[in-house]
Amino acid sequence: MRIFKWIAGFLSLGFIVLTFHNSRAQNPLENRYVRLHVVANSDSKEDQDLKLKVRDRILCEFIEEFEDVNTAEEARIRIDGDLDRFKEVAKDEIKRYGKDYDIRANLGRFEFPIRTYKDLVLPAGVYNALKIEIGEAKGANWWCVMFPPLCFVDASHKDVDYEENDDTKEHTIEFRFKSKEWLENSLPKVKKILSSIPILQNR
Repeated sequence: MRIFKWIAGFLSLGFIVLTFHNSRAQNPLENRYVRLHVVANSDSKEDQDLKLKVRDRILCEFIEEFEDVNTAEEARIRIDGDLDRFKEVAKDEIKRYGKDYDIRANLGRFEFPIRTYKDLVLPAGVYNALKIEIGEAKGANWWCVMFPPLCFVDASHKDVDYEENDDTKEHTIEFRFKSKEWLENSLPKVKKILSSIPILQNR
């Protein structure tokens, strides 16, 4: 019986590792995009409106600097060199509306759930992104694709239509619940298969 439990546990762990590996291998797009991610101080209407003001100001200030960017790597280098300016621009816009929130501007790799941007579908994964956090950064966020410069194209045409959600909460919980459900459904099948193996029937 002990060997049965050991084998079942080993196979279950193997299935989980394989599933995770396959899901990562199926997303070759992570290094081809650089995203802009603006997180509001809170979900109050005032803070959400301010988040959009910061968004518009950033797009307006930096649109020309990204006209000649041809690769994601070049975009990351450009952003990294301008982090202080991104922070200053956001801070200045916030002060215009009588707020004194702290601003954090970071270039890094952040986990995103699956997202649809018009005709572009980006799978869930870890993407390069410029993350602008306003104040306590506990509100719903806004995002777009900074490279290729899709959000700049929309901004120049006054056609801003992006998705926004709290990526750090419900999507993470949903993923964990689905993984747990998959594991619970798979274990009985594994046990059934192992019980049919003659060498294990008399243990």
